[in-house]
Amino acid sequence: MSSSPVLSLRGATKAFGGATVLKSIDLDIQQGEFVSLLGPSGCGKTTTLNIIAGFTAPDSGDVIINGQRVNDVPPHQRDLGMVFQGHALFPHMTCFDNVAFGLRMRKLAPEMIRERVLQALDLVRLADFSQRYPRELSGGQQQRVGLARALAINPRVLLLDEPLSNLDAKLRRAMQSELRSIHTQLRTTMVYVTHDQEEALTLSDRIALMRDGRIEQIDTPEGIYCRPQTRFVADFIGSSSFLRGVVAEVTGQGARVRVGDAGNVLVAHDAPLAVGREVLLGVRADRIRPAAASPDTLRGRVADRIFAGASTHLRIDLGQGDEIVAHLAEPPAPELVTDAPVAIAVAPRDWIVLP
Repeated sequence: MSSSPVLSLRGATKAFGGATVLKSIDLDIQQGEFVSLLGPSGCGKTTTLNIIAGFTAPDSGDVIINGQRVNDVPPHQRDLGMVFQGHALFPHMTCFDNVAFGLRMRKLAPEMIRERVLQALDLVRLADFSQRYPRELSGGQQQRVGLARALAINPRVLLLDEPLSNLDAKLRRAMQSELRSIHTQLRTTMVYVTHDQEEALTLSDRIALMRDGRIEQIDTPEGIYCRPQTRFVADFIGSSSFLRGVVAEVTGQGARVRVGDAGNVLVAHDAPLAVGREVLLGVRADRIRPAAASPDTLRGRVADRIFAGASTHLRIDLGQGDEIVAHLAEPPAPELVTDAPVAIAVAPRDWIVLP
C-alpha cells in the first residue's frame, strides 16, 4: 500500500434537524484497501459514505481524494463508483445498457464502451446475460449487474452501501465470496457500509466500527476481534461475556483476578495491574472451555445447553448475577446438563482487560 491515502476525511461533522449524526470523523484509506464502516443503525455510517460520495455536504471538515480537497466537487466528478442497497437498475434497459450507462455519460467511444462493459460483465460472471432485462434476473444477478456498472468506469474508489442486505443468507454468503474475489483480482479501493459483523470480518482489510457518530475503533478484523479497546467493541463484534473482578495477586505470568465467589482467573495483560484494582474482564465465547477445577478456573452451574449445529452453547451461572456463555466446537460431556456443576478455563492471553 502507498504511504499517502487515496481517501481521507478530516474532522467531518454533520447534523440533521439539530441532531449531530457525525462528530468530527477522521479517516484515512490507502490505495487498494477494503475498509468496512460497521455499526448499529443510526451510528452515522451511511452519512459518512454519502459525504464521501458528495451526496451530502459536511457541515465542517474536509473530504480529500488523491490529495485534493473535493468538498465543492459534484459527485459525478469525484471519480467514484457507487453500489446501492437496492439494485437501482433501469428496468427498461438490458444488462449491457445498464452497465454502459455511466460510460456513455462520460462520452467514451462506442468501441471502448463495448470493451469495458463486456469486461465488467465477465468479471461478475454475467457475460452471457448481457441482453437480458433486470426482470429476467435473480436478485443476486441484479446486484452483480449493479456491481459491474460501478466497476466499468474504473473508479478511483468504489463505495458500497449495504449492497447485500436484501439477499437471503445463502446467496449473501456467495456474494461475499464473489466480492472478495473481485477485490483480490482488481485491488480497487472499496469502502463498504454494513451492520453485519460477520460480513465485515469476512470482507475487510480494516474495519471502522462506529458508534453515535464517532469511530470507536479502526483496526484489522483480527485486531477488532482479539484486541477490542472498549466494551462496546467487544460486545458488538462476536459473542462476549463480561465479568468484574479485583486483582488479588501479580505474578510473573500475569495478574490473578478474583471474580466474586466463582474463583480466580489468571490474566496476561500488557499494562501492569496493581493488587486491589477493580477490573472489567471480557472473554469471547469461543475461548472458554470446560476444565478440571484448579486455582485458576471459575466454578458455576449450567443454566442452559443449546445444540447449534457446528457448536454447542453453554450458558453458565457463576452466582452473584454473573453469567458467562461458552461456544464449544466439540460436544461437551453428556453430564453437563442443566443445573450440573461445571468449571471453566480461559487461557491468560484470551482475557480482555477493558477500561
